[in-house]
Amino acid sequence: MKTDDFFIEVSTNVGFGMVSSTQRFNEKLVEQIRRGPLPDFGNLDVAIELSNLVKSELVAYGTSGPTRVTNDEIKLAIKALVIACNRVGIKDFSLLFRDFATFHSFWLKEGCHGNYQARRDLLAKYFDPLDLQLDQLENQSFQSTIVEAVGRGVAVGWPEVERQVAAIRKHFDFAATPEDYRNVGNDCVHLIEVLAIQVFDPSILLLEGEQIPAKGATKFRLERFVERSLAGPSNVEMRALVRAAINLAQKVKHSASPSRLEAVLSATSVILLADVLHEISLAIDKKDESSN
Repeated sequence: MKTDDFFIEVSTNVGFGMVSSTQRFNEKLVEQIRRGPLPDFGNLDVAIELSNLVKSELVAYGTSGPTRVTNDEIKLAIKALVIACNRVGIKDFSLLFRDFATFHSFWLKEGCHGNYQARRDLLAKYFDPLDLQLDQLENQSFQSTIVEAVGRGVAVGWPEVERQVAAIRKHFDFAATPEDYRNVGNDCVHLIEVLAIQVFDPSILLLEGEQIPAKGATKFRLERFVERSLAGPSNVEMRALVRAAINLAQKVKHSASPSRLEAVLSATSVILLADVLHEISLAIDKKDESSN
């Protein structure tokens, strides 16, 4: 979910074949949030983006900047924010004002007349603790996504793969900056390299006349393993997973400012890839045993 989801694009014909576009507050969507969880968005995502909206609009109003919502609309948004916070377990968030008008009266009472920075600081007293709680919940959600995506044990019996998966999880737990997320991407790239070495048996997978590929030829090694191990649609889908995992890992590793979401997507995809490749390998071993 993004903050812009709280607005609707409205186009108006202004004549002479020209169309003017404006944004209107999506009052219906925010009212839905008050009544219950949204079917298309998680409760935490809603709380985070609604907090961003309310905070930015109050800051804009308090510093004479342009606002995107009216007094009645910010009142609805504040009510919805309190409810959204309750849904994710944040029970202590509340404001001592309910809209722009009462915020104006509140900052006068607090001695912020003629002082934009004092009004920003006043809002920070409410929203900084909320941002911290939401960030912590988001971190917990991302961490559990990595752990739960493929279960507790990944590629058990492949020691080097297990060590690299453990390194990804450990580094992700402490990641907080773009540099940290790039390091997670680097870990993911290394895991893919380890996997490519683990599954590629030249005596089985090389065609006549082919040379052993370089260790860095991860895409070739993994796709060849998949091609020779699976048949039909599973082959195509698995090769797509290989390419997606490689692309995500490389993107995060080389990005100037990777996000936490990009890091978790990359980590989850490569760990999933490790788990699936291990399962394919086990299936092949069992098939070989039964044929002997």
